[in-house]
Amino acid sequence: MLLLGADITAVNAQWIIARAHESHLITYGEFVAAPYQVGVGAGVDALPHMDQYILGVIPDELQRPLVDDPVGPSAATAYDYIGRIPPTDIHLVAYAHFLAAHHAALMPAFSLDYVELPGHRDLWKEPAAALLDPNRMFHPTDRATGEMAYPLPSWSRHTPAMAQRWMEENLQKKADQSAMRLWRINQTIFSAFPHYLAASDADVMGTMPGISLHTELELLVRLGLSPREALAAASNNYALQFGWTELGQIAPRRRADILVVDGDRPSISGTSAASPSSSSRATSSTAMPCCT
Repeated sequence: MLLLGADITAVNAQWIIARAHESHLITYGEFVAAPYQVGVGAGVDALPHMDQYILGVIPDELQRPLVDDPVGPSAATAYDYIGRIPPTDIHLVAYAHFLAAHHAALMPAFSLDYVELPGHRDLWKEPAAALLDPNRMFHPTDRATGEMAYPLPSWSRHTPAMAQRWMEENLQKKADQSAMRLWRINQTIFSAFPHYLAASDADVMGTMPGISLHTELELLVRLGLSPREALAAASNNYALQFGWTELGQIAPRRRADILVVDGDRPSISGTSAASPSSSSRATSSTAMPCCT
């Protein structure tokens, strides 16, 4: 896999993507200096992070300075712009249809904002969380509450406890508002039916290995995918998007780790949990593709 980062210009992005595909490399794009429309038009395979790929809606007058300043004040101005764009913006709607009409798949990594979205649960209560060490995770949630902690500046230690609580609550409120704004923007993008790949970005910013991939599937269903489509985003969509003919389906000559259950998982469909069925048996006599 080859990641095209912030400082890759438009001309270089087009050349790199073409050469990468000649070498059978998968390309991920987190464009800043290059317009997203250029990278997507050149055939980039995947666009990670929902707060990143919406840079594709910024106007030309904000995009041009990014060629020389992809990580400085010009970038800050561009991110400030997308921080204020309404979900109904006509440019956002047009961009959503542009994404849907091209090859690139979106990897929103909703799980990074899971604990700031309404209806989240304490992931430390998941059975698999007993295997995890928060000291080996970057900015984990609080193990006692399951919520994100927002460190205050050092000078705040000299303020009254009530003022510190107010600042903490204000930071929490801003984080929740930002997560909800990004969610609504992605609802607009989803309305055009682009391609999706499931990715959790674990284990940073409150995400947890293994567990957060399940919350990602849950959030994809909340966004509007069917449970089957969400499962495809974590399996067959990768095979289709990247041309991996050895993965993605239960079929002859394909590789897979298979767990057979007698019902749907609650995090996907909301039904009761199911235990592995001792009487069921997976076979590879026929293919079982997931839809995209």
